[in-house]
Amino acid sequence: MQKRQETSSENSWKRIDALTSEEFMLIKRLRHATSRAPRTVWLSLKGALTVWVSAKVFRIACGVILTCAPVLLELHTQAQAPTAPTDDQKRQIRKTCEENVIRPKTTTTPTTATARPVAGSALKMPDNIEDGAKAALACEWIDKEKAEDVLDAFRLLTTGPQPADLVKKVLHDLEQGSLYPYDQGLYTAAMGDPDQFGQPTAQGLPNFLDILAKANTLKKKKPDDEDALFGSTETIVGDIFETESGKIALVRIHDLFTQKNNYVALYELLKTAWVDHDEKDLEQLRAAFEMNSDKLAKQVAAKIQAPKD
Repeated sequence: MQKRQETSSENSWKRIDALTSEEFMLIKRLRHATSRAPRTVWLSLKGALTVWVSAKVFRIACGVILTCAPVLLELHTQAQAPTAPTDDQKRQIRKTCEENVIRPKTTTTPTTATARPVAGSALKMPDNIEDGAKAALACEWIDKEKAEDVLDAFRLLTTGPQPADLVKKVLHDLEQGSLYPYDQGLYTAAMGDPDQFGQPTAQGLPNFLDILAKANTLKKKKPDDEDALFGSTETIVGDIFETESGKIALVRIHDLFTQKNNYVALYELLKTAWVDHDEKDLEQLRAAFEMNSDKLAKQVAAKIQAPKD
C-alpha cells in the first residue's frame, strides 16, 4: 500500500514540468521534509501545490494573451480596412462614371422585362462642353472628396452678395484636386474663359447654373420613376423636419420656393440635407428638382402648412 502511494507521488511530481530550477528545488526539499509526515498532511500539501502550479500556468497564459491581443487586433483591423484607391484607379472610376452619365438610359420591353440598350448607346466620352459639364458635375457631386466643393460652388452662384471675382472662386472650388485630365479646361470654357480679374471673356454656357443644380447620375424619367424618386425625397425632407435646425431651415426654403427663387431654395435644401454628409441624399434631391421642382416644393410646403380639407 505504501509503495503504491509513493509511486503515485512520484508520477505527480513528474507532471510538474513548467517550473524554473529554483522553484523545482524548493518543492523537492518540501517533499523530502514531508516524506515521513502523516498521509493527511502530505495530501493537503499536494493539493496546495497543484493549485499553486495551476495559478502559475494561468498567469503565464494571461500574460501571453495580453501581449498578443493588441497585435492580433491591429492585424484584424488592417485586414478589414478598405484600401484607398490609387490616383490611376480614381481616374478610371471618373472615366466610367462620365461615360455612363451621357449614355442613353436602357429600356425594357413589356414582354421580356429585360434591359435593352438604346441604339447608339455604346460608352463614349462627352464630345461637347455642355455634355462634358453635365457628366463631370454629376460625377463630382457623388464623389465624397468633391461633393462639398461643388456645394460651395453652388452657394457662390446662388447667394449674395456675390464677389467681383465670383467666377475665379467658383472655378477654384470646381477644379481643385482634379485628377482627371479629360476635364481639364472644361469648367473654364463653360464659364466663359474668365480673365485675370475673373470676368468672362466669352459667352460660355448660359445654362451652367441649371446644369450644376440638376447634374446627377440617376437618369430618372417620368412617369416610370416619379413615385419612387419622390418617395425618397419625402423621406429626406421628413428627416430634416425631425431636427430643430431642420424645422427652421424648411421655413426659409418654403419661402424661397414660394418666391420662385428655386435655385437658392435648392441650395438651402441641399445644405440642410448635407448635415449627414450623405451625397446620395443630395443626388435624390437634385434628380427630383430636375424632374419636377414644383412637386419638390410641395413636399417642403407640406411640412409648413397643414393640408386643407
